[in-house]
Amino acid sequence: MANRVNGKGFENTENYRNAKIEFLDIENIHHIRDAHAKLLTLSYNPDNNNNFYTQLDSSKWLQIMSLLLTGANKIVRSVKEGISVLIHCSDGWDRTSQLSALAQLLIDPYYRTIEGFKVLVEKEFVAFGHQFTLRCAHINKLLGDKERAPIFLQFLDAVFQVYQQQPAEFEFNSEFLAAIAYHAYDCRFGTFLTNSEQDKLLFKLQEETVSLWSFIESKRESYLNIFYTPDENRKEALYVSAQIRNLKLWEEWYLKHWPSLKRLWGINEPEVNRNFTVKFISMLKEELLAKDERIKELEALLNNTPKEIVEEETKEQELPSDS
Repeated sequence: MANRVNGKGFENTENYRNAKIEFLDIENIHHIRDAHAKLLTLSYNPDNNNNFYTQLDSSKWLQIMSLLLTGANKIVRSVKEGISVLIHCSDGWDRTSQLSALAQLLIDPYYRTIEGFKVLVEKEFVAFGHQFTLRCAHINKLLGDKERAPIFLQFLDAVFQVYQQQPAEFEFNSEFLAAIAYHAYDCRFGTFLTNSEQDKLLFKLQEETVSLWSFIESKRESYLNIFYTPDENRKEALYVSAQIRNLKLWEEWYLKHWPSLKRLWGINEPEVNRNFTVKFISMLKEELLAKDERIKELEALLNNTPKEIVEEETKEQELPSDS
């Protein structure tokens, strides 16, 4: 009910003929953040071998991943049956983007190419308004931690799950996905900075920063999948097994700090574009301060207006009469 009051929530099916609502029960950002935190605790402890899988299970990360992939399969199946599908979560820019992008990846082989995947990320996350600055906590000291959640990272992990089950269907490899994940957090490129297209224009990211995709293209050969066998005549959609026993921990990403896997990690630690990062944070601080000042002005106006009215009425009552 609270979500509906705020313009969120879900529709009343009585208003839509021949339509039904199917809830996918995917956890909210707070549960996802907690599951990811437990997974990171495990991944940063390479000496913990005795109860590795017990801790992995207790993190619930793969369980949430299973729900996400199950939802994507349901969408694909509906679309292939000629059924129109409307996807949305409470806010609209988290699970909505994940499910929409995953469904398209499974349906259209173009999105399983390097160029196609770039287009998919740009339209379903960047242009759609995924809040990268909030969710990736680029400046969490300013905006707090309650909105942080690895939504985009979880999407990349879901793509990895499809890739590891059907590697011949992808032009790119796992290191390609890991590179995108890394640079979503390091603020080196402008591709994943800010929370919206409007902010990108405000901060002039196209003029001030370099695109991640230019960097990816310069290293294209290292991201090619040697098992890729494109089939131009393929019309069937992919389906991914969402059963937990068929899901795997994305080792190239989560265990990249383990000594045994460092040789597989093909991304060198980059120098962050510090000049722009400092400028970006400064501009964002000014914007937040301006909003705070405006809020204070409106609150003062709201608090003072009734008081002024009462004072005016009191003054009128105190005026001496002519008689």
